[in-house]
Amino acid sequence: MSAAAVQAYIQSLLQDMPWPDTMTNLPALQAYITPPNPNVQSEIPACYIWPQRGRISRDTDKLRSGTIPRAATPGGPSGTKAVDYAIPVWLVWMMDTDDPDADSLFPGMYWQVINVLQGAAFAADGTSFSETPYLLTDPWTSEQSWLIDLGEDMTFETYERLLENQRFMRLDCVIDCSVSEVIAA
Repeated sequence: MSAAAVQAYIQSLLQDMPWPDTMTNLPALQAYITPPNPNVQSEIPACYIWPQRGRISRDTDKLRSGTIPRAATPGGPSGTKAVDYAIPVWLVWMMDTDDPDADSLFPGMYWQVINVLQGAAFAADGTSFSETPYLLTDPWTSEQSWLIDLGEDMTFETYERLLENQRFMRLDCVIDCSVSEVIAA
């Protein structure tokens, strides 16, 4: 129903995400759904959010809630169903090979993104960046649903490669983030 609302919420969490204070001189993360073309700001950390896989189910074990009564008429009241998404978050950054923090800075960066997605990163006022459950509104239909379980299950892979002149490394990390959406259906 609202893959667009789910990806927009995740983008809002990551756009201008603050890094830990000890990561000095690191520009704020820029989060995109559609990547800029061309991306000429290669030294600014960026991430891209795009739903890749999903599963829709009325499985009562998922939410411990029934799907009865089923709608007797179109648009009538019924139970719930869940949509489970696998949403890759691609973190991309270019780093100077002479940076004294070259061995540990990028792992610290993707760990901060993971912490934000799972609700373990907190703002200065003590509130979590990630709020779940979170009420979503579909931008096309205005139907509402609930986002739950953001970041309860994640995997990640990292890639590193030297660019042609070997002065910069391109660092990539793809974080496969699970999220569920509950829809009254």
